[in-house]
Amino acid sequence: MIKLIDLLNEGKQVGTLYHFTTLRGATGILTSGKININEDGVISATRDKNLNTAEFDTEGDPDENIVRIDLDGNKISNNYKIQPYSFGHIGKENLEFEEQIITGKEGLPIKYITNIKIMVNNEI
Repeated sequence: MIKLIDLLNEGKQVGTLYHFTTLRGATGILTSGKININEDGVISATRDKNLNTAEFDTEGDPDENIVRIDLDGNKISNNYKIQPYSFGHIGKENLEFEEQIITGKEGLPIKYITNIKIMVNNEI
């Protein structure tokens, strides 16, 4: 029998979210202790751990490595709002999509990071 308290204590099951950045950006995240919001006031993430980063903006340095930061979406959803965002669609199919983490100006503390992987030539 399920108890009411068990239902009330269960959080959203978001799963792992992935935040992609440059090696320089990841160094800044670890140094500052947080992932900062972007110009839209959110933190962009995705559920696609194999996101194609071949055309990723490397801030003018084509040799800059991309870093995949794994985030605990379940814990994040207990304290912050996570909302889906689509860049466009054909019919009912999304072309590009992401999850937006709404944190306010303070950003997201690094305590939600579960793993960091450096990508070379679009491969972990």
